[in-house]
Amino acid sequence: MIFLPWRYRFTLQPRPFPPVYRDYTDFLLFPSDIFVLAAVGLWAVAFLLRPRPLKWGPSFLSLPLAGLTLLAGLSILWSIDPRLSAYHVLRLVVLVGLYLALVNGALPWPAVALPVAGQAAIQAVVGIGQGMAQRSLGLVRWGELPLDPAWAGISVVAAGETRWLRAYGLSAHPNILGGCFALAMLALLGHYADRKSAGAAWLVAVFGLSAVGLWLTYSRAAWIAFAAGLLFWLVVLAGRRDRTALRRAGELLLAAGVMILPFAWQNLPLTAVRLNWPGFFTQAVLEHRSVAERSLLNQAGLSLAAARPATGFGLATSPLALREAWPDFPADYQPAHLVLLDAAVELGLPGGVLVLVLITAPWVAVWRMRSLLAWTVPFVTLSAMLVAVTVIGFFDYYTWLLPPGRLWQWLVWGLWAGQFLTARETGR
Repeated sequence: MIFLPWRYRFTLQPRPFPPVYRDYTDFLLFPSDIFVLAAVGLWAVAFLLRPRPLKWGPSFLSLPLAGLTLLAGLSILWSIDPRLSAYHVLRLVVLVGLYLALVNGALPWPAVALPVAGQAAIQAVVGIGQGMAQRSLGLVRWGELPLDPAWAGISVVAAGETRWLRAYGLSAHPNILGGCFALAMLALLGHYADRKSAGAAWLVAVFGLSAVGLWLTYSRAAWIAFAAGLLFWLVVLAGRRDRTALRRAGELLLAAGVMILPFAWQNLPLTAVRLNWPGFFTQAVLEHRSVAERSLLNQAGLSLAAARPATGFGLATSPLALREAWPDFPADYQPAHLVLLDAAVELGLPGGVLVLVLITAPWVAVWRMRSLLAWTVPFVTLSAMLVAVTVIGFFDYYTWLLPPGRLWQWLVWGLWAGQFLTARETGR
């Protein structure tokens, strides 16, 4: 969990397809991959040494996940890059193992929240430092990208003549870092609210630093995802009349607001541009270009999905399919910024349907069983995180394709499924 956002990697096999971004096609191994493999392997050994009934998780989640993994495996047969699809299928198989380990592990909430706090603290310190210095901090050996807001290809927010470097931390992109902060803050919120005793100053500090880091990523998707998850969390616990949890949430949010205020005030025009305030967005050429590129990518994704509706182009191949279809595409070759559409492009209409089921089925089940579930703070928190990671998938693709986002997605699915089973058993 601590290494999850890190860009630091080992290149197992370089596979250049210029001008496609190398991370889409190279075979990479990240530190988080090593720890996931170790965790799944150790769980499997423990399970073999002490056999017990295996929990598969709630069927409305586990069955479509199994179907999606099986369909991804079959896509190797007709993929436009079978080796690339096979590499990503192998990654999915490991994540299936992680999902089962989490469903069967019954992890105590601190075992989730404390590593998340470590992740958030490290990334926040680096990200805030980059935002204040407006350059990289010389941590290239740890995976930091060389950063300068004047360079082409570096993610910035522009207002007038100002080009402001967005916080990268040790991740590959500010949007990925923003999503990590959004999910980490919800996890920390749940941990702080569920503690038997208040007064954990370190939690307040990490939450506040994470909030500043989230702000400095200027990731709209991450901002919206955190707001959606927080709103869900507050509404459910207000309905449950959990005054202790709400009071502690107020403490964290107040501390975060105080820490964010100087940064927000100093760069108010940049915030206005990202929030599309009248009179600002219309003057921001880079923002117009960014929105236009996303629209163009989504339209191209629709065309690709229509070209192979039954099979798709193969798991993880949408950038290559885009290059093949439009050799002179006027934007970077990357997936559409909508996970549902990416699934349809790569796995055909059946893949899109399975992703749609994964998005909707948990909430249908929760609504139907709402009076039978024990609405504990951990369950509400993981449900809020499920809201957030789903929202990210409506604005960006990294929870589908890129290892950090994909790992967050499967972690949330696995943790939520385990908590759902506990909430159902306890509620009875």
